[in-house]
Amino acid sequence: MNVGVIGAGYWGKKHADEYTQTGASVTVSDLIDSNLKECKERFNCKTTRDYNDILSDDNIKGVSICTPNKTHYDICKECLHAGKNVLVEKPMTLDYDKARELIEIAKSRGLVLAVGHLYRFNNAVRKVKELVDGGELGDILAVKMSWTYLEPIFKDRDILFDLAIHPLDILHFIFGRLPDNMSALARGFRQENEEIAFVNGTLGSTVVHFDLSWLTPEKARDMLIVGSNKTVFVKLVMQKVKLRDNNTLEDREIEISESNTIREELEDFMGCIEDKREPIARADIGADVVRAVQNIRKL
Repeated sequence: MNVGVIGAGYWGKKHADEYTQTGASVTVSDLIDSNLKECKERFNCKTTRDYNDILSDDNIKGVSICTPNKTHYDICKECLHAGKNVLVEKPMTLDYDKARELIEIAKSRGLVLAVGHLYRFNNAVRKVKELVDGGELGDILAVKMSWTYLEPIFKDRDILFDLAIHPLDILHFIFGRLPDNMSALARGFRQENEEIAFVNGTLGSTVVHFDLSWLTPEKARDMLIVGSNKTVFVKLVMQKVKLRDNNTLEDREIEISESNTIREELEDFMGCIEDKREPIARADIGADVVRAVQNIRKL
């Protein structure tokens, strides 16, 4: 399949790499010549400074949008109007109404619109959903997630739209819904935009909390789910799952076959284009997650 990647920063290069390894023919667009040079040398792909070259190429069936968050809506809209199936990195947009507009455009034109919620392809997350659905943990009492790392100052983004997306989508994937009664305490210290946040909510009687930080000098992508019978500890990047019996305090490491989340995400996207089916990372869920973040930011 012929695909395009718009934006060749950190994530755009990952998309180009994984597409190439699936056997797809890739055209990459970026405004920075050094990014294009690296993509051409590493992935043997076509390159262009003008993404309209991708939109006007009838052979290109799918496009990944890996540009800065604030550009997602405009570029995605252009791609859909050009008849391209789209996988847009998270957040889908910065506004719920605009996300719904993109969904309607895609629907009216019979196009696939997927969102880069890649933890839906993480085998540790899949295993946790299996444990929850199977009742092994008992009644779910609490969920805690940590998304932290010491990052440079970002002038063009805030931590809620940048980092809250994945924890919210993981909760939706496991429990089938987003939290209610959400609130947040968020601050920026080195910058105007928020760079640390503590978010609380509920899933029925379940208490939900996650902390987000660009100030913490330790990388964490962790999840803890406390059940009435057992508790599960998850290292999301390493795809490690540990189950603890609440009565005996005995631990059991659960064997996980590690998945290549980006590869599976892209393969699902291309499969949806070929088979005319809905993606695993659906756009309507992406829009609901955007609305949840918008509501948190209003508090």
